[in-house]
Amino acid sequence: MRFLHVSDTHLGNRRWNLPEREKDFYDTFNEIIEIAIREKVDAILHAGDMFDRSDPPPQTYVRTYEALKKLRDYGIRFYVVAGNHEIPTTIKFSPLQVFERMDLLKILSLKEVGKESLVDSQGYEIEIYGYSRDIADKFFDEKISVSDNKNISRVALIHTLVCEPLQLYLNWSVEMCRERGVRFLRETVNKDLFHYIALGDLHIRWEGRVGNSIAIYPGSTEALDRGEAFDTEHRFIERYVYLVDIGPGDVVYKPIKLESTRPWIYVEANDYHDLVNNKLQIINWGGFKKQPILVISLKKKPSSVEHEALAKKLNDLIDSKKVLKIDSILYSEDERMILYDIKELPKEYEVVSIEKVLNELFKDQVVADLLNKFIDEKISDNELVKTLRENRDLLTRFYEKISGLR
Repeated sequence: MRFLHVSDTHLGNRRWNLPEREKDFYDTFNEIIEIAIREKVDAILHAGDMFDRSDPPPQTYVRTYEALKKLRDYGIRFYVVAGNHEIPTTIKFSPLQVFERMDLLKILSLKEVGKESLVDSQGYEIEIYGYSRDIADKFFDEKISVSDNKNISRVALIHTLVCEPLQLYLNWSVEMCRERGVRFLRETVNKDLFHYIALGDLHIRWEGRVGNSIAIYPGSTEALDRGEAFDTEHRFIERYVYLVDIGPGDVVYKPIKLESTRPWIYVEANDYHDLVNNKLQIINWGGFKKQPILVISLKKKPSSVEHEALAKKLNDLIDSKKVLKIDSILYSEDERMILYDIKELPKEYEVVSIEKVLNELFKDQVVADLLNKFIDEKISDNELVKTLRENRDLLTRFYEKISGLR
């Protein structure tokens, strides 16, 4: 059986409010659909964060529908687990549920562990277990029940961060992982039961083994920020999906590079003159399929006059369609050089509850609890107003807390 392993497509992402940047994510998703059709896969397995948010804009629904319908027309199934970005909080439905109701995809896990059995044309069976971000701990702590049939292969589809690649890429210690609640893949009680572990959440590609299992993060289909764009040599990190063939007692996989990804360029110069007269001059601006995103590092800060001239030069690059966006100008004397450390990575796994935010904000447990019930739609706006009217002391405290935030 053949499937395509993808993750972190973040459909609907619109960095800098640029329509071109939003289109990048649709482009790579459409390329994934074309790869699946070309390679004649039985299914696509999506390891979460299919959407960038739980309430994507209308155009995201339209573009996603067009892509998934084409996949269905070719008889290719689409399985997905929910990541942290598409799990609903203040709304009732995940966008994944909308497309499941259209019979365009199957959610393997939203709030519970899911399981799907597939049989190919040769009668070979594969069992897929789904673990969403919310219940990823069950993959580590709850052992699955398996039959003695050696002709069944098992795949885990899971959205979670594990520590092994963070040790490799970010030099994290065991203590750092423990403090941040990031589990080790080797800790799972299921490490000898799955033939392939299809991971999502980490935006950088990683391949590993645990027990008898092959474990892979394909990475995100686009670099969402400069921390994900470059390696330690400041080379652009290409983006991939994985083609996987599973047969009796055998797993064969290979990465397939995505060609539609937006490139990023890192330019380092000694000063303004070196940048303008040398480094920017030697770049072949016509050699890119898409206008690149530019990150600049200067060892010496420009003077006010140079800064004004540099701004004009960079605006000219954008106006002439050579560059899509200047992400940032960094100065080495401020120790702001980019290294291959995913600077915003903690945001990907640190889940801050709304209860904690309200408690920190209002410093009043009763007021915070009342607002949390309203946000979770446990009480209506009329019930909120009625409760405040009937409790003058609570109304006074509520007004004081709201006024204090102004």
